[in-house]
Amino acid sequence: MTKKTRLIILLACFALFLLITPYTIMYSLGYRIDFENRKIVATGGIYVRALPQSNTITIDDDITGKPNIFTNAFFVQDLLPKEYNVLIAKDGYHSYQKRLTVKQNEVSKIEYVILFKKDIVFNPVSETANFFSTSPDNTNLLIWHKQDPNNTLEVINLPTNQRKYAALENITGNITEALWSADSNKVLLNAEGKYFIADVSGQQITPLPVLAMQGATQPLFNPQNSNEIFFIKNGDIYTTANPLPNIANAVDYVIDNQNIMWLATDGFLYNSNISGTTKSKITAEPLTTQSEADYKLSLISGYILLQQNNDLFLLNGDPNIFTSFYGPVKDIKASPNGRKILYFNDHEVLFSELNGQSPANIFINRFSETISDAYWINDDYFIFEMENKIIISELISEGSLNTAQLPTELVLSTGDTLPIADPEIFFNQQDKKLYILMGDQVVASERLVP
Repeated sequence: MTKKTRLIILLACFALFLLITPYTIMYSLGYRIDFENRKIVATGGIYVRALPQSNTITIDDDITGKPNIFTNAFFVQDLLPKEYNVLIAKDGYHSYQKRLTVKQNEVSKIEYVILFKKDIVFNPVSETANFFSTSPDNTNLLIWHKQDPNNTLEVINLPTNQRKYAALENITGNITEALWSADSNKVLLNAEGKYFIADVSGQQITPLPVLAMQGATQPLFNPQNSNEIFFIKNGDIYTTANPLPNIANAVDYVIDNQNIMWLATDGFLYNSNISGTTKSKITAEPLTTQSEADYKLSLISGYILLQQNNDLFLLNGDPNIFTSFYGPVKDIKASPNGRKILYFNDHEVLFSELNGQSPANIFINRFSETISDAYWINDDYFIFEMENKIIISELISEGSLNTAQLPTELVLSTGDTLPIADPEIFFNQQDKKLYILMGDQVVASERLVP
């Protein structure tokens, strides 16, 4: 080999080194050539976590893997910045699909995914029920049985399935409302405007009429004393412990520890100690009240919300005034951690973050059918009933919204099926089960979330 040849080879190797070394360094730092856009870009990644553990996670039909057995997570890096389709699949479960945008030097995450069973088994709870309610601690299920000649009250301890009964000899009307004490030991029953109280903490239940509350509305237990109940009568706030009104001219109120807050007929919001002796005005300007309107005050994570018929108002500070928040609104539900609210009307579902700033209306979905009720499953999923359909939905979506609809016929553990017809639903945060009243039957699902 001549000296010239050796020099040419040496120069070629040096040139190749100059070309390869920067690329090698850039590759090790996470840079790639985007041939489609003809430029060098930094890569990103996708992190996916789902419960229960999925069988496969597929990204753009090209990358398929299984989650880590210990973390239920799947991580892919060195992805070019663009949109990717992520599919999470598990046998016997509804699949989850999401379109994710990967950015340079960032990891796009899906980490609160819940996969729901396609065939959920329901257990019969009662076959002669006309009303049901669950205690605040979600351990007691109250069922009213309308039977001749005597109506019956049943309380089921859900963790133990122990049952106790009481004959309702003095209750002739239909029970339309059950209000529980904060400690879940007592329940106030509204039988067409006549109130009865029952202590469910002992071995026996003895419902007794609350005579002072005949004709009353908007009852609330004293959160510090389950022997005392507040209520509005003739526009004034009374308690069962005092024959004289605590507070005059109130349209609605809330109790927070040892304080009571109420909206007065003059349109101002007031605050006082629970006995009503230290009255102070909260709002700087009055809200125009309507004598025939329905009002509902809510105190959630320090935020004060007011429903006037179907209009929702939020108390804004500096100055303290009620401002229109959204409408129409049928009901408001606070998330399990209290940091979000879910609200809905006949056709729309929305939510807001309660994060110390002024909440914004975040739209979730709109339907042509009528929404009857909705409950939180956890802080990221909710379940709702809509014209004989029961649907589970994720809260917020980038792209398509993932939902899972229960079958139109429920499969019972007895082997029978039960068509969904005019259901009343309740999701229990304690045992993570869905309770449904249809006709005179109450059924409970298996646990819906891990």
